[in-house]
Amino acid sequence: MMSSGATHVYVAVNTAEDRIGTMEMAWPQNASVFAVSPWGFFVNPLNSILISARELLATHNLLLASAEVRTNGEAVNVLSNLLENNAETLVAGAALEGHKFVPGVHQNASGREVPWNTLALYNPYPLWVTGFPLLGDGPMSEPENKGVEELMTGTILQRIYPNLKLFLTQVPGQTWDTSSFDGGRLASHEKKMNSKDTRPRRQLDFSNLGTGPTVIHV
Repeated sequence: MMSSGATHVYVAVNTAEDRIGTMEMAWPQNASVFAVSPWGFFVNPLNSILISARELLATHNLLLASAEVRTNGEAVNVLSNLLENNAETLVAGAALEGHKFVPGVHQNASGREVPWNTLALYNPYPLWVTGFPLLGDGPMSEPENKGVEELMTGTILQRIYPNLKLFLTQVPGQTWDTSSFDGGRLASHEKKMNSKDTRPRRQLDFSNLGTGPTVIHV
């Protein structure tokens, strides 16, 4: 993230699971590191970042990136140009391994056709209206259907703002580094990839909203 040229970096830490002492590490002055509790699964740490960064977000876009992503300024510029040059855009995300990337307009997009917060640049103004909905952590009695929270976020916000755009694009110099994963974490990662379509589809069914978002692949 530091190599992306970010003005400020926000690091949400699950202290109950942290094994490397993230809170005690030496961080640069432009980093804010904070504990999130309860962590939940996905949406609470994401919304905690939104709340912590609210003053900066009045004048800056929000780049979300997983710790495993190795990115750079060139990749972020591609996302930034797409976001800034298209009116009424919520997000521009990087196409990653596991995405079903096919240039064109994808209506009722699946979990593998939407941008992922693994590497995505958001316009914070529409996002502030809803944040990342709780349903992204799965229906109340179905925590196994958590994740791919981007699909419900895009779905709900396009209901509010029908002209709102979501983009998925290929970016240079980007890698998703899973080389440090142990056997258990790698198995969990592969299982998560295989269910990227079914989990958000169950969230969508629970919401009674019918169809998913429209996403433009460029």
